Order: sequence, then structure tokens, then C-alpha cells
Amino acid sequence: MNYAIFQNYEEMSYSAAEIIVQEVQEKPDLFICLPMGYTHRRLLEILVNYAAEGRVDFSRCRFVGLFEWVGASANDRGSCQHFLYHAFFSKIQVSRRQVYLFDGSAANPYDECMKMDEFIFKQGGLDLVILGIGTNGHIGFNEPGSSFAAYSHISRLGQNARIFGQTLVRKDGTLTKAYTLGIKHILGAQEIIVLANGLEKAKIIRRTLNESFDPNMPANALKLHRNTTFLLDREAGSLLRVF
Repeated sequence: MNYAIFQNYEEMSYSAAEIIVQEVQEKPDLFICLPMGYTHRRLLEILVNYAAEGRVDFSRCRFVGLFEWVGASANDRGSCQHFLYHAFFSKIQVSRRQVYLFDGSAANPYDECMKMDEFIFKQGGLDLVILGIGTNGHIGFNEPGSSFAAYSHISRLGQNARIFGQTLVRKDGTLTKAYTLGIKHILGAQEIIVLANGLEKAKIIRRTLNESFDPNMPANALKLHRNTTFLLDREAGSLLRVF
């Protein structure tokens, strides 16, 4: 795994955007997996601006969402569908048939996972996955102990993820599960970029990049990938050993 440390969140976000632009220029039909969340909001804003300026053309790209809260509808402002369409897809030239997102309100969760897998398999696998990392080492919503061999599945959320989701989507404390792309899909991608910012991520970044392999921590699966890069702000990278 490689990593780069930037002075601040803004520089980190611009660096990620530049990598994505270059990848799309080299492969105009790039197949990209996008997350939702505060870490990636600025990245999406920059990409939208670049598209408006003509620096990048997403019209042939294909997209999937990394996860979705079970029970959340596209109309819920905190859902991944709402976030990604509002922040990105509605502002670039891309048709809905080029995008597949988990439907959190699907009647049959198992079928919904199968549909996502079929969409990814039909495209020949992912080219680029954009990730964040949880303070407990989760990637997507693959929580500690998740199988490295799983494709799309329903994950029972850890405490931090439940609090985050309930703040966005639910107020009654019942949000406990999420759809997520499995680690098998993530490791099958040609390239992975992980963004992390803030002091609260410093310990898990050190554990992931500097410490020994732990098969119970999902982020450690990235050590098995041939092309993973961590982009960090100065605070997130503050505990790393420099060799």
C-alpha cells in the first residue's frame, strides 16, 4: 500500500480529484464505486466543477454506490441514494442506466444484493473504488470480523456506524443494518483510493499502515491488494512512522 500526506483536507480532496480525472481520461468508460459521507463531499464538489469546466467527461462512466442503510428510501435526505444524486449524479452528464445504487427500501434484501452483484459482474468488475475508513477499521460497512470473501451483503452496523446513520436517516434508534459491497468486490477492483482526514482517524491509519496484519480488521484486507493508495490530511497521518 502507498500513502501520501497533505497539509489539509482541501489539498487531499484535490489530489484525489486529479487522480480520478486522469483515470477517466485514460479510460472514458471507467467503472467507479463511490461512497457517501463528509470525507468525500469536497471531492465530489471538485469533480462536478471539473466536469462543468470541461476538464473531465463522465458521460461514458459507470457507477455503483458503496453502501446504503437498510430501510432508507431515496427520498430520505440521509440516504446514500439521495446524497450521491444530489451531490454528484444530478450535476454531471450520466444516465440512470449507468448507475446502480442499493435500494434501501427493497422488499427482498437478498435479491437486492444479488442485483448489485449481477450489475458489477456484467460490467466485468470494478475499475476504481473510492473508500473512507472507520475508526474501528471498517471499509464500506464491512465491520470487524467480516469475511474477506464476501460479495454484496447485509451488514450489522457497529456502534459508530449506527450513530452516524441514525443522525442522518433515523431518529428512533432502529437503524441497525446496511447494504454494503463486500471485501471481495473491493479487492477485485483495479485500483483503490482511501481518503481519511482528522485526528480521530490517526490511530486506525497507523494500525492499518504500520502494524501487523489482523484478519479481523477489514481495512487490513487492503494489504492484499496490489494498487491501493491512502490519501491523508496531516492530522490523519500524524501517527505514522516515516521510513
